[in-house]
Amino acid sequence: MINYQPNVGLMYLAYVVTVLIIKIFSGQKENFDLQENFRKSFQTDKIILMVLISLEVILIFLIDFKNKFILGFNIDTSSNLRNIGIVLGYLGTIFIILSLIKLGKVYTATLNIMNGHKLVQNGIYKYIRHPIYTGFILLHLGVTLALSNLIVTFVWIGGLCIFLWHRVPKEEELLEYYFKDEYKLYKARTGMFFPKILR
Repeated sequence: MINYQPNVGLMYLAYVVTVLIIKIFSGQKENFDLQENFRKSFQTDKIILMVLISLEVILIFLIDFKNKFILGFNIDTSSNLRNIGIVLGYLGTIFIILSLIKLGKVYTATLNIMNGHKLVQNGIYKYIRHPIYTGFILLHLGVTLALSNLIVTFVWIGGLCIFLWHRVPKEEELLEYYFKDEYKLYKARTGMFFPKILR
């Protein structure tokens, strides 16, 4: 029988280690001087991200330490469905890691652009504009299925929806502002989270 909590922890650990390695080896880059409306969005985005990460970490610890209140919201789910959740979670993690590696030094965890930022349009980015978010969608669905808990479902799925709803339009606006026609052309031929089937 699979122990689900350590697998979820391993997924997040793999993501965090990859981000740290990229940050260490890519060196410090100077941020592009953003307009006021982008700076405000940047601050809001940072708050949403920190709240979401904090809630997720707290919940993982509460589940690991068998908190009775949290465990009271467990859903009786078949092991097959929970195993599918583990597969989806690892698939999402791999997707995130490969996307991070492809971005390399232009990766930022928050809504931002750095001086000399290049628009990555090869690899997975040839088909999808935001593959890291695709990975997060798979990861969050996977964690929700694997842990089978109503509070986890509410926080992971609800939190991700709020995060993407706020960030993606602003990120697209920022990229279009910075890269201009190059981004408009790129946007026209790629899907947001999944490849375009019809062009």
